[in-house]
Amino acid sequence: MVKEKRGKIFLISGGLLLILLISTYVFLSYLPEIAQRVILAKLASAGIEDARLVVRHIGLESASLADIRLGKKKDLEIAEITASYSLSQLLKGDLPKITITGLRLRAHLDSRGVSFGSLDPLFKNSQGDGGTPPALPASLIELRSSKIEVLTPYGPFEVPVFLKAHAIETGRVKLEASAEIQSPHAFLRAKSTWVRGPDGTLQGNLRFFDGRFESNEVGVGNIKGQMTLSGGATLVPTHIEGGVTFGGVRLAQTHIP
Repeated sequence: MVKEKRGKIFLISGGLLLILLISTYVFLSYLPEIAQRVILAKLASAGIEDARLVVRHIGLESASLADIRLGKKKDLEIAEITASYSLSQLLKGDLPKITITGLRLRAHLDSRGVSFGSLDPLFKNSQGDGGTPPALPASLIELRSSKIEVLTPYGPFEVPVFLKAHAIETGRVKLEASAEIQSPHAFLRAKSTWVRGPDGTLQGNLRFFDGRFESNEVGVGNIKGQMTLSGGATLVPTHIEGGVTFGGVRLAQTHIP
């Protein structure tokens, strides 16, 4: 009699476990499609109607989005976004790392400022209430193999960029970035480290080197220097130097200050 009861208990437990496993499998199978619809709806509510993406995977340790296209003229393209986490972190709402790979952002720069085309509403909304920047969605964000294409009155510029942002204290974020400004007539490498406070103010420095600029027969080469920013909105040059040439002949070496 006891053995018969135990057998029934094992049978019921096994059946419930099987139902749970099947339900979990079905849920995880449909979850990417559900997430994709939710993300597209959120983008539409932010003013971005022209959007396409694929939720490739959502699991207990990671999630990934791929083939992201935003804007009427593909103003923003991202090859892949991957979020890494553990189950315990996910249950706590603590996302440790997001990796963005293959980002391509198009912008226009003129006397009126910078425009990202049909994505301007998205960048405006990302500032938060009263201009206060939103908190990082993860403890660490890395931007890899990415670039920004900027159209200016002086021609197009291409800026390959690497960025790492990580939370160091409550409301404080450390930003580390490196970039190269490239065009047919100009080139410049730059590295910077910033700390963003809870109120959005930035403190840090920008170092640049290996710079050159050419316009007709006039050129400036060996451009290097450093600029700092401390709580304000203007970068202050602490040191800039470069050599001026005309018709291929070096005229002078300039220093600021």
